[in-house]
Amino acid sequence: MAATMYSTAKAAFFPGLGAPARVCCCLVESALVILTSCAFQWVFHNPWCNIMFACGCTWNWDGGWDECNVHDVTNKYRCPLCMANKWTAWTTTWLVLALMVLTYYVVLLSAYRKERRLKRKRTERLDVEEGGDEVINGHEVQGRSALISAVTFIVVRLTSLFVCLASFFFFFTGVSFFFFLFNDYPHFFFGRDVNT
Repeated sequence: MAATMYSTAKAAFFPGLGAPARVCCCLVESALVILTSCAFQWVFHNPWCNIMFACGCTWNWDGGWDECNVHDVTNKYRCPLCMANKWTAWTTTWLVLALMVLTYYVVLLSAYRKERRLKRKRTERLDVEEGGDEVINGHEVQGRSALISAVTFIVVRLTSLFVCLASFFFFFTGVSFFFFLFNDYPHFFFGRDVNT
């Protein structure tokens, strides 16, 4: 089982490279995924908070949480997410970010496992020469196979990144729901107007 997971991971992360180059490429890829996730979260955190809690948060470049009802001491209800203390506030940022990055790698590895299964079935079905290149009408398809691998490499990573970014809304909503459950705030997507 561990050997299968290792060979899947090895195939998924920059096949054809030596170990040092693969490690460097993986570090660069991880840094890009983390930075993209952070930027996405920075852009959508406050507007999504406002959609869920109708608290007044907006885009960071348009004031961020300056108009949030958490700053209005006369208001009976204050946004539970924006009022989070330091012991729980990390769940709205760092936990969501970690789950987003984890989602990227789960999607990436599962796509490559599926690709390897399909490739194995295809090679069992086709006639294969000793060298391992597919032969169709007497011609090797090594070039076409390399192009398909390159396109697959890009498509799988873009799909994984899309799912990673989309997962922000799922995970952030889930974390926020717990803040709503343990508070008397009357609005979560629907409910009473809390800014009166």
